[in-house]
Amino acid sequence: MTESTTVAPQVRNTPTVLVIGAGPTGLTLACELARGGVPFRLVEAAPGPQPGSRGKGVQPRTLEVFDDLGVVERVIANGQMAMPARSTAPDGQVTLSGTETSKARPDIPYPASLITPEWRVEEALRLRRSRPYPRADPARRLYRADLRCW
Repeated sequence: MTESTTVAPQVRNTPTVLVIGAGPTGLTLACELARGGVPFRLVEAAPGPQPGSRGKGVQPRTLEVFDDLGVVERVIANGQMAMPARSTAPDGQVTLSGTETSKARPDIPYPASLITPEWRVEEALRLRRSRPYPRADPARRLYRADLRCW
């Protein structure tokens, strides 16, 4: 899978950034590079989005980054900000906590972590890129020798 950006005239002499992996981190980097007009190539070995979820927690600082990218509403809409937890004391008393989040403040716009499936985060970032999942490229692994000129 590969995706390349169109190169603006003012950055023709800028090297192309190679982004390996179209998961949440790679897609976030691709969005930032595209927004800054930096040419990049995004490669992914998988034929499509990751089925299931390898991680469900999105930290408050990451939500701030998503806000800056304009995808935070979509990400939050598909998740849960407060994660309830039940704990049982040695005497058998059950306590429920984590059902409410703190109020947002100017210095802490997202006071709690978000629980949402990884594929939902990827979906929001792919939609932000206004492109479908990076198109298929013949399967090819990159080895250290392929990168030696860097």
